[in-house]
Amino acid sequence: MLTIAVPKSMETTLDHLGRAGRPVVFEKGRDVGFTSTGDEVIQVRSYDIPLLISVAAHVGMCGSDVVEERMNQFLKRPEILTEFGYGRQYYESPPTLDLVARRAEYVPSIEKIPSGSIILTELPNLTREEFERAGRKVEGFTEDGPEDLKEFIGGCKRSDSVGVVVVHGRIPAMLEHLNGYQVFGVMVNETGDTLRANRLRVVKRFQTIRTLVIADRDFLDDENTSVEIDSLVRDLNEAERIRISGESEAPGRVSVEGAQGDGPSLKERAS
Repeated sequence: MLTIAVPKSMETTLDHLGRAGRPVVFEKGRDVGFTSTGDEVIQVRSYDIPLLISVAAHVGMCGSDVVEERMNQFLKRPEILTEFGYGRQYYESPPTLDLVARRAEYVPSIEKIPSGSIILTELPNLTREEFERAGRKVEGFTEDGPEDLKEFIGGCKRSDSVGVVVVHGRIPAMLEHLNGYQVFGVMVNETGDTLRANRLRVVKRFQTIRTLVIADRDFLDDENTSVEIDSLVRDLNEAERIRISGESEAPGRVSVEGAQGDGPSLKERAS
């Protein structure tokens, strides 16, 4: 049987498993449950799922933004087996990862963000890469640097850099209350409702986020485990194909690449 890691805050993954014939039952107060087929399912922070692959789970389901953020932190990268176009909810379009600003803080592009600005983000590696790709110098607010934020901002101005500051959620509230600073945020945008409610605007769209199914290559090389993972992926693909086709009359629905047919086995795909 498989151990499957899913995000604690993403009920769509549990719904997807149920539609794939693997409904999950959790004991009260526990984040570990079991499917009707005997698979173990553990709910953890999305950020921790790439770490758990090969250590405590055979398969993980999480956002492509998290996988990209964590990819370069491990010597052995997880294999991406399939992907789906939903986030925390089922919407017509998949979620996006956006660089946002207060409406009053008008900046036309990432290249025009003033030096000394601070960028609030839960994904520092991905954020740094995006700014460096735009030709911007980036400094990180870490334990090794200045302890005072004002001192850090001053250093960024002198070095013609922007400063990346790691936060853990609630970015719109922080943008609203950090008055007197040139501050921007990197956040997931599903419907635009949060941006409108908090009077924010998108400066740059970093990426479209997909829900990925990932696994460790060693499990794909194991004949018994590979067969089980292959079966899970087929079931997930078929369940999503049925969901999408059931909504096909609605315009603009997301198509799911790789959901048609069985395709090559996971072992063939990983080779």
